[in-house]
Amino acid sequence: MDTSGYAGGVPTQRRLSPPFFRCMNLWGFTHGEKMMGYELQILACAVVWGLVQIALAATFSVQQRGFDWAMGPRDQTAPLTGMAARVSRSLANFSETFPLFAAAVLAIAFTQRGNATSAMGAQLYLWARVLYLPVYALGISYVRTVVWAASAAGIVMVLMPLL
Repeated sequence: MDTSGYAGGVPTQRRLSPPFFRCMNLWGFTHGEKMMGYELQILACAVVWGLVQIALAATFSVQQRGFDWAMGPRDQTAPLTGMAARVSRSLANFSETFPLFAAAVLAIAFTQRGNATSAMGAQLYLWARVLYLPVYALGISYVRTVVWAASAAGIVMVLMPLL
């Protein structure tokens, strides 16, 4: 039995990933290895979160506009309203911030300058984006702005080792 990273069955400091992020470790890369840094693992989770948001936005859109609209040519599109519109706008907002986050993470990975600040920033971005969707969908205005600012701060934190 391979016990690397464990002392008496208890994880040692080598295993830095919280349980949620073990989903990213499908390829066997851990934080301490050069092949896939922690920030890249968070980026992979952000991609998955983006796909979840696309599926949710499509589901809400089809519920409001109908299956015939979804399967048709979509020549005439009625505007979304209510929660469907907010979920769609949340996806649009994610689509605006994600390229910046991805570029920052790829720059960190390429230069191999990742550190605790960039790792924390990547986590902050991801968790803020996960929280942003329900906050926006429920129409919680002021909290939404704070959560968005936290995700922007996460991007800045990822970039800090490069400055």
